[in-house]
Amino acid sequence: MNKKIKSINDLNRGATSGDDLLDWVSLVVVGIVVTLAYLPALTSGFLSLDDIALVKTFMTSEISLKSLFVGASGDYFRPITILSYFLDVKAGDADPLISHILNVGLHLFNTFLVFVLSRAYLNKVTDSRWPSLAAALIFGLSPLNTESVVWVSGRTDLLCCFFFLLSLNLIIAKNTFPQLLTAGAISICFLCSLLAKESSIALLGIVPFFLWSGQNSGMGSRRFLVLIAMGSALAAYLILRFGIDFSVDNGVAKVVEGGKTKSISMLLYESIVAMGFYFSKLLWPFPLNFAIVSINRPLSAVIAFAGIFSLSCLYLRVAITRLPILIMVMCIIPPIMAIHGKLAWTPYAERYLYLPMVGFAMFAGWAVTQLPKRLASFAVIALLLLAFPTLSRAVIWSNSEVFWRETIEKSPEFPRSYVGYAAELIKLRRYDEAEQNLKRALDMKYETYFVWQNLATIYQERGDHSQYENAMLRAISLSKTPTELYIKLIQNLLWHGTKSENSRKAYQKAANYYLLAYEKDKNFGEGLYNAAKLYLILGDQRKARCYFELFLAHPGDSLYRPAARKMLDKIVTHDNLGGAAI
Repeated sequence: MNKKIKSINDLNRGATSGDDLLDWVSLVVVGIVVTLAYLPALTSGFLSLDDIALVKTFMTSEISLKSLFVGASGDYFRPITILSYFLDVKAGDADPLISHILNVGLHLFNTFLVFVLSRAYLNKVTDSRWPSLAAALIFGLSPLNTESVVWVSGRTDLLCCFFFLLSLNLIIAKNTFPQLLTAGAISICFLCSLLAKESSIALLGIVPFFLWSGQNSGMGSRRFLVLIAMGSALAAYLILRFGIDFSVDNGVAKVVEGGKTKSISMLLYESIVAMGFYFSKLLWPFPLNFAIVSINRPLSAVIAFAGIFSLSCLYLRVAITRLPILIMVMCIIPPIMAIHGKLAWTPYAERYLYLPMVGFAMFAGWAVTQLPKRLASFAVIALLLLAFPTLSRAVIWSNSEVFWRETIEKSPEFPRSYVGYAAELIKLRRYDEAEQNLKRALDMKYETYFVWQNLATIYQERGDHSQYENAMLRAISLSKTPTELYIKLIQNLLWHGTKSENSRKAYQKAANYYLLAYEKDKNFGEGLYNAAKLYLILGDQRKARCYFELFLAHPGDSLYRPAARKMLDKIVTHDNLGGAAI
């Protein structure tokens, strides 16, 4: 009898080892295919939309962990995402390859986690690994996810999903770790997901329904432990974001105000339309478009009602579909809320489906379990074809000029694409085309500082200094941070002014611009110092003395203080001696 039991145990261990090996082989296959599909991303630079500005910000500034993780400023509170940008820009010396490797790597890890989650969840209805492989391939190769992976600024979705999937895997997995240790890990992962992007708040709608869905009868009191872990993570997030006094930031305020300005019926209709649009995108992602500014609203509403009815029937009748449906539907709700708050510059976007794609991929994995074995294997192999549109999309994203040209073709009513295309044309020295695109954006009432800054660059390259100055002044008037633009204008003015007969006029203008820069930015004390130096060159010692004194009285440290003190002493000595030469 003992020998028989021993042989059975050995057989089980052998089967487990074989299963583990096949799982690893599956992951290797998925990893190779997904990496090949995203290879063009590794040759991409930084996109002129957000990426370049992001890199400049982190190359020229430092961050403090306290200011990063305590209190939200602006529309978003995503300290983990910001920290990841800061670290890879600093460590990689702003090399786009480093940023793209991190993005693709995160997507690979997320794809593996989808496989593991599907394997753990779908084993209730099948021992086959084809469904899990199908889920991983759909998630890893869906062209909808290209935007989040290839665009460096899309990393927020990748990080949020990574910790989101870790949380779900910890909740679902039947592990041998102590319950308190598992609960602590769930709490940390959920908190990190929230700190990467707010969208993972959807877990609060997913997990309670799942825990009491009738599929977890053996969990017992562990259900409450999971909820306590998630509740503690949420409490920590709210304290970090809003503080003890719960002061609401701009992002939340916009969502609330956006809801107040519309009737209940309008809010419901817009929500249904958005949900229908995202349902249709999950089922059929084409045509792919970065700038979705309008949709077929009546058709989307019909799709929403059909989708809600179908998913509700499945949820009630087929228990194994409940978690995928919950993930898919609940994760669409945060993007809908963003529409009401008008937080993003496009109301709809493919990147918003990165989290819902987890549920859709698992749902597709379940669908594979309903197929005959031979047909299931054929269907999974056919999913490899998704690599081609994803590869094609990654190729387009790897060339900024092609990317913006395609965006204009698909969304000619989107003015920002003309500006992005113009920025790439300027790099290629195609100034006439660039100017036409910038003026097209202005004709569409899209007047921003970077439109005028790009126009100024064109005039500078043409040698038209008068138009350059006018364009820069217009850019400065529209910018919230005009100091840098003032400095560029002054540098250009002095560079060309000193070579002309009107150098005195150039010095006078430059001094005025330094003072105007200081008026708009009181932290720019160097503006006073530089203006004083220019007045000294112009021979106006009274003004030079005045601005040197103001500079030295200005709070804060500056490397120019010793030089300013020295020059001021000379001016004072000059005045005391009755005008002797300095």
